[in-house]
Amino acid sequence: CRSGIGDVLTSSKHGGCAVSVLSTQDSKLKTTSRHDEHAGVVKCARWRNFGANDCVFGTCGDDGSARVFDVRVTRAVRVIEHAHGGYPVNFLEWGAAALRTTVRVMEGTVLRKTSTADGNNS
Repeated sequence: CRSGIGDVLTSSKHGGCAVSVLSTQDSKLKTTSRHDEHAGVVKCARWRNFGANDCVFGTCGDDGSARVFDVRVTRAVRVIEHAHGGYPVNFLEWGAAALRTTVRVMEGTVLRKTSTADGNNS
């Protein structure tokens, strides 16, 4: 899915994020998909980086949720509502041991794993 070094993932204060490709001809961004599912500012958007052809990224924001998207579909494939009791989520990071299904969210200095590869919560 990702075409390489030109892929750009951006987030906005309007509850959305976009996947774009940087044109090598005119250095402009061309949006390839938009995902507008957060209610408020998207604080962080991060590719999963499971390989060159990975299509998955995660987002988190002021609405207190973390979301997992696959650019091949139009809606989030996983939503973690109230990731911190409804407080804003400022940062997310993919877990190294289980990149396929694990997303960790951070609020302040607390890091909490929300799911594991076997589906258990911790």
